[in-house]
Amino acid sequence: MEGFQYRFQYWCFSGQFVRQGQICTIVPLLIFWFIWTTRNDAKYQDISMESKQIISKVYHTIPLLHTSRLFRIIHWHGDMDITPLFGISLTTPSLPPPVLVYWRTPPGRSYKVNTDGCVKDGFASG
Repeated sequence: MEGFQYRFQYWCFSGQFVRQGQICTIVPLLIFWFIWTTRNDAKYQDISMESKQIISKVYHTIPLLHTSRLFRIIHWHGDMDITPLFGISLTTPSLPPPVLVYWRTPPGRSYKVNTDGCVKDGFASG
């Protein structure tokens, strides 16, 4: 059982923190996918097949998957040290403190004019 399937399963599940959906199991699948699509482009569309294209596609797809929230922190467990290579930060940015906003009475003999009214179908409302 020294075939491809055995070696791939060994790769995917040999680490201490490895589980389904882990980044170290997704990267080989992305590599296989882009080898296949690049090979098809070469065969059927006469586009040259270069390893740089495959590497670039994998490199750009990982941040895209992270940005679309398909990867969470748990998927990086054991591999968090490589996130900067992809421009990914797993820390939650702190929110700025809330700003208190309130209305003050106009000074002296001033008047306040509201200009944010609502008009729908020629009729004022609100």
